[in-house]
Amino acid sequence: MKTKLFMLLPILFCFFILSSSCDNDVPKKEESDREKPDPNPDPNPNPDPNPNPNPGTADITSLISQDKFLLLFPYRYGAEAVNNWTVNPQKDFYTYEALKKAVSGISNIKIIIERKGFFQKITRTEKSTNITKVIREDPDFSASWNTASVIREEVDYANFLNEGSTDVRKKELAAFFANISHETTGGWSTAPGGAFSWGLHFREEVGYENGDKLSYIDESAKDYPAIAGQSYHGRGPIQLSWNYNYGKMSEMLYGDKNVLLQNPGNVTKDAVLAFQTAICFWMTPQSPKPSCHDVITGKWQPTQNDINAGRKPGFGMTINIINGGLECNQADNAKTQDRRGFYLRYLNELGTSDSNCECKCDKMKSY
Repeated sequence: MKTKLFMLLPILFCFFILSSSCDNDVPKKEESDREKPDPNPDPNPNPDPNPNPNPGTADITSLISQDKFLLLFPYRYGAEAVNNWTVNPQKDFYTYEALKKAVSGISNIKIIIERKGFFQKITRTEKSTNITKVIREDPDFSASWNTASVIREEVDYANFLNEGSTDVRKKELAAFFANISHETTGGWSTAPGGAFSWGLHFREEVGYENGDKLSYIDESAKDYPAIAGQSYHGRGPIQLSWNYNYGKMSEMLYGDKNVLLQNPGNVTKDAVLAFQTAICFWMTPQSPKPSCHDVITGKWQPTQNDINAGRKPGFGMTINIINGGLECNQADNAKTQDRRGFYLRYLNELGTSDSNCECKCDKMKSY
């Protein structure tokens, strides 16, 4: 995401969105060249023949086992050349247990997004306690002159990997894994196991590991001011970036923007939190962008403007949401091919397919 993240990102917030090269068979990650998102963007009719038998639960074990997870990510963070690229147990960060806890924990949160013209109000609810808090309200949302109709959208994070048939849910998992794998890949064409076995190899942007560089600071984001001495470079599976995205993500996950504004490094210390930043970005629409979740599960239907811009439901549209300004509406390139390669591998390993996939975004205009 250097969108990365949030087109209100990424978040809304989130959002919330490196390519790699190799010398002497040592994986490297180039600095991300993601588009910088606008911090203030404008604000299934057919029955499923194979419905999810457990709607409302937050458990991924029916989709992927620990053994399968380890198979998909053999060279994740902690894999070291000195150990023949096996994962050092003491450094293993992106674990199956962390992913399970992330999915379960974030399922306790839902938000209501209300838009009136270009202005919005976002309300967060912690479902277990029913504690509700307005985490954002633009000053002109409730202005007397703003007579625009309210557009309301609910985002329940328990729906991650939890809507549609088993095949739809597997397809969403493959698409999610593919995009975070591209963001964190350490692979190259002749890498052990192949280029598409190196997802989740990095937990933060290469070049920032020593803490001696401060970047991705937008002084104009007055609602989410950077803290002196903190860097807001890419961290976690979706490479969360920019101070306003950390602030928005913090509002979504904690109900308090200051938690991650003051402690952005927590994303590389807590694997559960790291996965949750990626899930939050994936699930949260960034008007006028839909969420990746709604696209891949078939809930999103393109408007006439989308159709005119060549935007179609499918994996290619998730690329457009995450990093369309740099990767879409141009000749198919190494970055989109990398995302697509991961997607096809994961579909196969999860025992499903996407035969009619709109997997490219070369003819899609970005937002």
